[in-house]
Amino acid sequence: MCKIESSSHLYQSPQYVSDNKIYDNFEEALVAAPKDLTIDHAAISSFLSFGYVTGDRTIFNQIKRLPWLSKGKNDKIEIMPVPNHELYSSDYKTLAIKFYDLILEEVRIAIKGFDNVYVLLSGGLDSRIVAGIVCNLYKERIIKYKPIGVTWGLDNSRDVVYGKKMAEMLDFEWQYIPITPDNVLENISIAGKDLGLIHSPELLHNMNWLNANTKKNSIVLAGSYGDSIGRGEFSGVHLLDLKKPKPKDNFNLLVDEIKKVSFPIVEEDINNLFQRSKSKNDYALYECFQQGYRMRNGLSHALSIVNKKSRIYQVFTCPNVYGFIWSIHPSYRGDEIYENLLEIYFPQLARVPWARTNKALAGKTIGKRKDLRKEYHLYTQWSKRELRHRLEKIIDIDWFEKTKIFNKKGLIQLRENVRNSESRVGRTNEFWLWLAGMKSLHDFSISIGKTISYEVSSGSKLKGLEREENKSFNDFILKHVSKSEILTRLGKKIRKLKRDFKLDRTKRRFIKKFPTKHIKY
Repeated sequence: MCKIESSSHLYQSPQYVSDNKIYDNFEEALVAAPKDLTIDHAAISSFLSFGYVTGDRTIFNQIKRLPWLSKGKNDKIEIMPVPNHELYSSDYKTLAIKFYDLILEEVRIAIKGFDNVYVLLSGGLDSRIVAGIVCNLYKERIIKYKPIGVTWGLDNSRDVVYGKKMAEMLDFEWQYIPITPDNVLENISIAGKDLGLIHSPELLHNMNWLNANTKKNSIVLAGSYGDSIGRGEFSGVHLLDLKKPKPKDNFNLLVDEIKKVSFPIVEEDINNLFQRSKSKNDYALYECFQQGYRMRNGLSHALSIVNKKSRIYQVFTCPNVYGFIWSIHPSYRGDEIYENLLEIYFPQLARVPWARTNKALAGKTIGKRKDLRKEYHLYTQWSKRELRHRLEKIIDIDWFEKTKIFNKKGLIQLRENVRNSESRVGRTNEFWLWLAGMKSLHDFSISIGKTISYEVSSGSKLKGLEREENKSFNDFILKHVSKSEILTRLGKKIRKLKRDFKLDRTKRRFIKKFPTKHIKY
């Protein structure tokens, strides 16, 4: 299937390097790999540190991925330069208009040649912007058939109800995709065999539905990058509040020898990415880490499973769009650009509650419902109840201990945390499902004639290990807070208030230290 991203897009459909050849999917690369495989300990350590794998790694040393911002041609890899961050600014209305025009052109180019356009439509802000643009292009008859909004999740969740509402407002077809415990079991296999165990199976939701049900010659538009580009936010943290990433093992899942060997390699991955950036400001380096590793190797990598039948395209990732955003002073990146864009172009959509807060981003909220679930899944509860025995059978703790990578006490404690958790706190369930994915990928690899070595090479140098872990705090959170949905929500609200207060001061200080350069767009 032809590529619709360039080598300068923040997101590129994954390609894998195995036996000095480039493959479009992991399973092909695995089949082509040598018979004797070795585990990449840095891949495991980086996943357990961040929830995604760093570098160009997969779980096996013999299979790599094309680096971020690169292109492979004739089995040769060319690395693209990382664009610079700047300090320009203007009024928010002007910035919003410029931003909209660039996204509009991005979508117009992406959909060219496709008959059917699907939009992943949740209750979020990013997907409603993408959907609004698609609606306008349909009205202009640039899109041939009526667009289709797609929403997955629990039927009584904000994402599903508000997603459906927006599809109706835009006169889209709308397809609801439920998520069930059976999907979780299916995703355990997919995350390993098809995607190389770069992230947890939890991120796959019910994406595989699209492979069985999309129409011919279809493109699926996702807004996964919206928050990080449009609002400069990563998991609720503004880019000016990002910290330097460091490998860690807060769940005590790894034996010390593995950490001593692999942590320095993970730090090398991070520093190598930093060195590609022209900017010397910390926030720019940390954003490169978030884009090059977190965004690329997390949800966006999971969505690449859609490419089996249709074509996934990540809006907000083309060079013109993110290049413009990166040119803006970081203190000007936030909710304000989104507020202005929605009010100017999609005032009706702006009034629909944001699933995260259950109210409009700004202005009057219309159609708010208090009876809806904030979460669109029940992964934590399913792992504890419906899936407990099947997961614990897959995650054979004695088997993991025999690999000499994992710490048995940590695994037992993680299992207890899963058994006791009522609400999602941290990455407990993500790690639990990832372990199931690891065992599944091991079994599949053996079934196709591979052998796997889990041991540390005798030539590896053991370096000093520095820990920055707060075990007592983590244990308290996991053992007590996760048991109470009320405490979990209260904790999240308190953390958000603290972040917002701190961010306001940080932005003012940063503008004072690095004055804005005004420009007319």
